[in-house]
Amino acid sequence: MSKLNGIPAFLIPLLPDFVALRRGDLQEARTALDKSDWDQLRRVGHLFKGSGGSYGLNALSTWGARLEALAKHQDAVSITTLLADLDGYLQELEVELQDTAAG
Repeated sequence: MSKLNGIPAFLIPLLPDFVALRRGDLQEARTALDKSDWDQLRRVGHLFKGSGGSYGLNALSTWGARLEALAKHQDAVSITTLLADLDGYLQELEVELQDTAAG
C-alpha cells in the first residue's frame, strides 16, 4: 500500500523537504538516546506526532506518540527498535517520492 495514499496532492511536492527534516530529527533522537536525554526524546516524539498528522502521515504520528510514551518510561531497548522502524519507514517514503517524481 502506498504511503502517499490519502495525502492531498498539493502536499506531495513539499514532502521531500519534510522527510529531510524528519531525518534530522531522527538523528537528534539517536543522539538523545545515546545521552539518555529522555526529555529531548519526548520533544522529538511530540514533533513527529504533530508534524506527521499535519502532512497526513498517520504512521509517523503514531510512532511519535509511541516515542513520547517510551521516553517517559525510559525504555531504551524499545526506543532503539522504534527508531530503526522509523528509519525504515522514512527510507520507504523517500523511495516512493522518488518514484512519483520520476513517473
